[in-house]
Amino acid sequence: MTRSPQPEAFPVRPLTSRQRARRLSIVKQIQTDIATDTVELEGKPFNGDVVAVYLGKLAAAVHGLARIVESMLAEQLAEDTHEE
Repeated sequence: MTRSPQPEAFPVRPLTSRQRARRLSIVKQIQTDIATDTVELEGKPFNGDVVAVYLGKLAAAVHGLARIVESMLAEQLAEDTHEE
């Protein structure tokens, strides 16, 4: 199986331990924020304002996780390409 070369749009360098620690910190912060948001919104009326707030917070969490996953995949692609 041949792998296509890494796209030029995603120049990737191996992450430093500080960058990896930052990723872990972001994931832990997202976990805490989601748990806190759930407790804060529990029992509130199910109306457009509450739903909008919750969806906004949820979208921010998904965005943060997606950025981490994207960087992990790009790093793996760079490593795979380097090995070939």
